[in-house]
Amino acid sequence: MTNAGDGRTAYVTREDCAAVAAAVLVQDGHDDRAYEATGPAAIEADDLAALAGELGGTPVQVVHVDDDAYVQGLVGAGLPEEMARVVASFGAAAREGHLDTVSTTVADLTGRPPTPLREVLGLP
Repeated sequence: MTNAGDGRTAYVTREDCAAVAAAVLVQDGHDDRAYEATGPAAIEADDLAALAGELGGTPVQVVHVDDDAYVQGLVGAGLPEEMARVVASFGAAAREGHLDTVSTTVADLTGRPPTPLREVLGLP
C-alpha cells in the first residue's frame, strides 16, 4: 500500500551516507556546503513490489491510496496518528517529485558508486 502515486525515491544506504560524512570530515573544501547523497536510481512503488516479489517468490501487488486512507491504514495497524502522518509525508514528497533526484555525491566524495537497492536486499 502506498500514497506515493507514481513518485520515485532515490534510496541511499546509511553506510553510503556515513562514507560521505566521513569524506567531508577528512577532506578540505567542504565548508558551508550541503550535499544531497542518493542511491544510484530513483525507483517507484512498482519497482519495490517487483523486488519484494523476487525476494518472496510470489508477485506483490501495489495498492495506491490517497494520503488520508494511507494514514488511516497505518493507524489501523497500530501506529499513532501523528507518526502515521509523518510516514505519509514521505509518500507525498515522493509523489510531488521531491525525492527523485539522483546525485553523484556518493561517488564524487567516496570514490565508489552508491549501493544499489538490489544489492542491499541480497538480490543478484
